[in-house]
Amino acid sequence: MFNELISECRALPLEIAAQAEGIARYINEFCTGGWSKNSNGRYVSDPNFVTIKPQIARANNLAVTIRGNPHEFEKGEMIVVKGDQAGYSRFILDNPKQLADCLMHIDRARTLYDRGRTRSQSTPTTIG
Repeated sequence: MFNELISECRALPLEIAAQAEGIARYINEFCTGGWSKNSNGRYVSDPNFVTIKPQIARANNLAVTIRGNPHEFEKGEMIVVKGDQAGYSRFILDNPKQLADCLMHIDRARTLYDRGRTRSQSTPTTIG
């Protein structure tokens, strides 16, 4: 399944294909149970703290769904995190300049997943 995901990332436009593949490989480091693909074409990590979907046919971007509600993520410079299904948020990667924000949000989603559903849902603040 991971090789299929990588192939789809490589089919994205050149300006974001490398970033999409790098993001998939980064997430894979934490996927102790591997990947599955749901009926919507999203690749779901196990543990399920993130899903990614290379949108090749029309949008030519990478759709990312992450564990946590929008208010639990820092406001990035390049990415707007929006609400998705209960307990999850989403954003789109369509510009290479969004990579840092994307990785920051994925790391935060993994932390929120580890804290569980009964976690305190606080808004993060940057110090410094």
